[in-house]
Amino acid sequence: MCGIFAYLNYNVNRERRYILEVLFNGLRRLEYRGYDSAGISIDSALPPLNSAASDFTISSRPLVFRKEGNIESLVKFVYEGILSFSPLFSILLDELLIL
Repeated sequence: MCGIFAYLNYNVNRERRYILEVLFNGLRRLEYRGYDSAGISIDSALPPLNSAASDFTISSRPLVFRKEGNIESLVKFVYEGILSFSPLFSILLDELLIL
């Protein structure tokens, strides 16, 4: 059995951290059902290699995180994973706006 929570952000500027918190809070609302694991998937917007830092593209491959245990273990896993994925991505976590 699974529970699904989604957040769609089309043409609305939101910080990536806000989007992650919405996803985590939605999963927390489902946690009482007793699931043994949880996961999220987010786009992996990164700047192209030979362009200015303000030029971003959205890759066709999303970042997918899955963790056994409670939601808080997933939250910790996601933030550690994003920081290890790329130092630039951790900066984007605070500054990037999703269009």
